[in-house]
Amino acid sequence: MRNFLFTILILAMFANLAAIEIFYNQAKPIKIGYDNLLQEELSDFVTTRNKNGKDISEAWQGIAILPWLNRLGMDKWHSLKCVSSDDFEVQLHRVELDDMPAYLAVTCEGERLAESDLRLIFPSIRESKWLRGVSKIYLNPFESIPHPGQLYVWEDYTASLPWEGNTLKLESLMQHGFHQNKGTVVFVDKLMHPLALEYPFHLETAYLSRNNKGDLEITGIPLLGDLKLSSIAFIQCGPYSYLKRDYMDSLKAIGDVLLWDWDSFTCYKASGTKLIPIQSVDNVSLKPESWIGFK
Repeated sequence: MRNFLFTILILAMFANLAAIEIFYNQAKPIKIGYDNLLQEELSDFVTTRNKNGKDISEAWQGIAILPWLNRLGMDKWHSLKCVSSDDFEVQLHRVELDDMPAYLAVTCEGERLAESDLRLIFPSIRESKWLRGVSKIYLNPFESIPHPGQLYVWEDYTASLPWEGNTLKLESLMQHGFHQNKGTVVFVDKLMHPLALEYPFHLETAYLSRNNKGDLEITGIPLLGDLKLSSIAFIQCGPYSYLKRDYMDSLKAIGDVLLWDWDSFTCYKASGTKLIPIQSVDNVSLKPESWIGFK
């Protein structure tokens, strides 16, 4: 009888186990079983790695991470952390996945991976960055950053910065645009995705570039992959911020994704010593040498 009860207990424990636990929005983790993962829409992909001087290609099937999380209704997060059953982990920002496919692999060369051997794979980067035995996924929200004190139109105030052709070092922007030698730099792209990185820790070798259309992008950020953040709309560090003129009508949306508390401050339009209160930021227009203040 004792052995029978012990067996029932063990079976009950395994019945409650999940292949993956997803932590999102401070709610209880969502547990997804192995069989449920196999029923998800699977994508075919191929990886190539060098082993003992030979290139080896492997065919996989897996769940594309971003579409999967979106289908689960988990689309508002800033960074992702995957943890393996032996406590190794991989962390990356939401925007890194825009141009870098990521999969939760469930088969390799036509064979199912064991439930304990599910893998997080980035086909475009080296194998040492992959994660084997994925058991938990944490989706971390964007942590609010204080609103700036001043906002300038990018095109009006950055022409005099030390550009080298069509590129500008972040170091130069920090010195001449933000007047600081360290701090949290916040970017928002045209899709309203926020990204907060530290200078100089993340951004010491980064630089901005502009194309012939005036689109702004940042490269040279050594995160998980070679992150390339395109079509930047807004940049802030400390009390100073810059907004591309084409995105002036998106200021409210930008403040919302950065979790600004609009009721805690007043906006005004400034030109010289003249201050004009702004009732709504939905349709603000600024002439050259004017700016928006927050206080």
